[in-house]
Amino acid sequence: MRRVAGLLLVAAALAGCGDRASIEAGGRAPGDILTVYTLLPREGPRAQAAQDINRGAKLALAQAGGRAGEVTVQFATAALPASLEADPIADVVEAVVRDTGTVAVIGDLDARTARYTAPLLNAVGILHVSPGTAPSGLAQPAAEPSFVPLVPADAAQAAALGTFKRGTVGVESEPGGLGVANALGSTTKRSVDAETVVYSGSDPVNARGVVRGVLAESPRAQVLLTQELATTDIAGDLGPRVRALTSVRAGAPPGFADAYPGLTPGPFARAGFDAMNDVLAALRRAGPRASTRLEVIRAFEPSPPGPFRLID
Repeated sequence: MRRVAGLLLVAAALAGCGDRASIEAGGRAPGDILTVYTLLPREGPRAQAAQDINRGAKLALAQAGGRAGEVTVQFATAALPASLEADPIADVVEAVVRDTGTVAVIGDLDARTARYTAPLLNAVGILHVSPGTAPSGLAQPAAEPSFVPLVPADAAQAAALGTFKRGTVGVESEPGGLGVANALGSTTKRSVDAETVVYSGSDPVNARGVVRGVLAESPRAQVLLTQELATTDIAGDLGPRVRALTSVRAGAPPGFADAYPGLTPGPFARAGFDAMNDVLAALRRAGPRASTRLEVIRAFEPSPPGPFRLID
């Protein structure tokens, strides 16, 4: 955490070169070209969702001709490390922060990485759109004004899971998933006796172990995963009784087949496509002030989520 604290000072200095007003305003990106980064893992259980988001985001920018109003926009990627330790994550964020043309980041599919990346990006005033997580303590606009989670709130997820349950309900959760778990409740004290088991959390390793145990002990139960785990490969790997909740709009992004012939888009290609279009719309709304990061944050309006559904 010492490394992260040091980078917070670097970020603040880069935001305004020591000018307090500039720091508070998020600073201004110099030059004629602005950059939108994705900040996503290249390895591990979320790698496929990350690749889909990258493809969708690139497609949206290409369809816009690399422009948002009067500004030119380019796309770049930054790979989050497999390690969940603060220092390696901070190193990656530092590279994004030091690119003075950075105006927005689409990233974080995991609450455990967002607890480091969100404060750093907020310190420099860079719009941070997260298609995969809404970690506790980071979603409050007053505390993290640059962080925009696209994952619906715990109560909304719990209500949606309630519509997909069948029979008695058991809940398994990590400490970070207690909001959904508490809002959903359970009708049995033991998951082994449940006909529907909901797993709420963000750790795919822990989730995979628990779900395997549930499947072995309860051969007729269905297992539902909360939305943060929809970006993992757990449901697809563990069979048809395991599905994940998502509010990402259904269907392939328009033009995907022409842009990526022979590839089948995963559900999160649409998430990347929509997130990039929302960033471009914010830049257009900001108009001549599109290079001022705070103006982009203020102009950002996320598209409404699609109806909740379950994916394999």
